[in-house]
Amino acid sequence: MVYISAEKKKSLTTVTRKPYFHFLVDASQKSQPNTANNIKKITTLISNNRPLAENAQISYVNQYVNTTAFASGWEEQYENLTFEGGFFLDRAIRKTLSNNYQHNTQTYPVFVVVTDSIENAILNENFSDLAFTFPESSLFYNLDNSGVLREHSLIKNPSKQLPEVKRVCMFCESVLAYKTEDNTTVYIPANNSPSIILKKTVFDIPETEIKEKDWVSALKMQGQWNSQILHPNTSEKKWLTLVKHSFISKVMTPLTSYLVVENEAQKEMLKKKQEQALSGNKSLDLGEETQRMSEPSLIILAISFVLIVWYREKRKRRLALK
Repeated sequence: MVYISAEKKKSLTTVTRKPYFHFLVDASQKSQPNTANNIKKITTLISNNRPLAENAQISYVNQYVNTTAFASGWEEQYENLTFEGGFFLDRAIRKTLSNNYQHNTQTYPVFVVVTDSIENAILNENFSDLAFTFPESSLFYNLDNSGVLREHSLIKNPSKQLPEVKRVCMFCESVLAYKTEDNTTVYIPANNSPSIILKKTVFDIPETEIKEKDWVSALKMQGQWNSQILHPNTSEKKWLTLVKHSFISKVMTPLTSYLVVENEAQKEMLKKKQEQALSGNKSLDLGEETQRMSEPSLIILAISFVLIVWYREKRKRRLALK
């Protein structure tokens, strides 16, 4: 993992990557009657934006995400789809952002949603946790029924259309290029905020490297958090480690920031449970009896039941969209 400070960014090269359209087409059961109109809208948009048609991608989205290169014959492919289920847009965007970040090329996707009703798309809150994967812009677009691109935000209320803004240049944002030790180029936002780069997207930290109230440990924990976002299939295994590292370091994370105590008694109980978890004690006093627990995760579960149920259910919904 590499930490790029705001000062270090001043010495990096500014570059402009090549954008391409990535169409996210509603292939839900209710969308089939709109096929002809959607083909017309996409064809018109492409004819007016030829440069973004080069290397374009198209994903047909229902409970599955089927992605292919945007090439001749796409219209027939679209018409012959099996239209079923709902429009799981959240899954499609997350999958594409993650894949693009891991391949880290000199191009980047401009998402164009094609549906008659984006309000009916299945979206889980927003994509702010993946902000590091879209350094150019937090915008995506909905191709409305008149064939106009309407702006939406990836980081706040994605289903809500943003106010119209006159732009001098669209799809021309710059980023900063950083070369790692193995000569790989990584692209980060051209702003005054520090950035974290994962040399490998699967990032684990030995417990011995986590120190109390240490900013380097906090950075590593953030890297580990980003890693499990990129690989949601690892979340069920990683959440216990993330919670435990937060306890050791005494640094709040997106998981432990939800732990709230209302009085001194609750504070002392939480402290006791933390100590038991960190010591690897598999016996937890739940009141009238002591139960033997085969998994440390159950100890943490007793510490923060509401927190963990919330987190696991959220991740379970995302994994169910695969």
